[in-house]
Amino acid sequence: MSELQSYEKILSRKNEGTHRWKVLGWLFLYLNWVLLGSLLLAAFGMSAPLLLLLTLSTVFLVRLTWKYTQVEFEYALLDGVLVIDKIYGKKTRRAVFEGELKHALLIAPYTEDFLRKAKELRPLNKSIDATSSENAENVWFLLFEKDESGLLILVEADETMLRIFRYYNARATARKL
Repeated sequence: MSELQSYEKILSRKNEGTHRWKVLGWLFLYLNWVLLGSLLLAAFGMSAPLLLLLTLSTVFLVRLTWKYTQVEFEYALLDGVLVIDKIYGKKTRRAVFEGELKHALLIAPYTEDFLRKAKELRPLNKSIDATSSENAENVWFLLFEKDESGLLILVEADETMLRIFRYYNARATARKL
């Protein structure tokens, strides 16, 4: 029973799909910052303090924002409570979701049939994608009720995680087709 009481998994977001566009957006922002600074330097005359200010501000901007391109998700299951944290740059942690598995309305593979069933149970207004990729294998969703509508959580579930789901909420957990 001890493996069913606690479980942790960390997975990294792959650099593809919409995440790749976010990375390219940050790079475009950095390039524009340097170009704007260079234009200002040319307009006000090239001076050492202004060049130093441009360099330091660029380094500060990159250090402040680059962590948002390196995203990891941590799933923690402890005594039937699922906690999902988003980790930026291996340093900054932000809680994304926390909920008891016994309150899940449906736990199922992320397929059209089960998604249709979830929409019949509750209208979906929010979803949290905690997967490594848009094309990830073994993606399951958990449907929770939130303010008269549904909250859909996408996770990459392995066999241990599925056993924990069935143990704490067998009625809501679907068998994989």
